[in-house]
Amino acid sequence: MEDVPLRPEKPAMTADELSKLKKDLTAARDRQTVGKTRGGAVRVEPVKP
Repeated sequence: MEDVPLRPEKPAMTADELSKLKKDLTAARDRQTVGKTRGGAVRVEPVKP
């Protein structure tokens, strides 16, 4: 039989903390996307034959 770790009595994050973290991560991702489209990356248009 394998030993299974016990479940913690208290969750690592509360629902409010998890919600705030998701919001912050989404905002960071959106800022990176905006930075890339404003000149951080080169846009290449497809060549028409």
